[in-house]
Amino acid sequence: AIVRAKAEVRGMSRRAIAADLARRGISGEIAEESLSQIDEEAQHAVLAQFVGKVLARSGGLDRNTRLRRAVAAVQRKGYEPEQAYAAVLAGLAVECFPGEEVP
Repeated sequence: AIVRAKAEVRGMSRRAIAADLARRGISGEIAEESLSQIDEEAQHAVLAQFVGKVLARSGGLDRNTRLRRAVAAVQRKGYEPEQAYAAVLAGLAVECFPGEEVP
């Protein structure tokens, strides 16, 4: 339940959830089993929704500032820098080309 809530509701990455479970004293084997329940597609959808919210709050700023702030916010959720950057670029592309599929 903890893993699902942190992944789906709070949008945390697997790495951040694993660290949280370790802080709670949950053994590696049990943690791995719990983390295997995380649906990749659902996690990507939650991440995209989070990026959209972050970008919406920074609408009046220049592109570089928005990019930097959004990437930092995503990284605070436990995502790797490359993942964060890719997710934010996809979010910016959705803003520029609404309704089109973004890879």
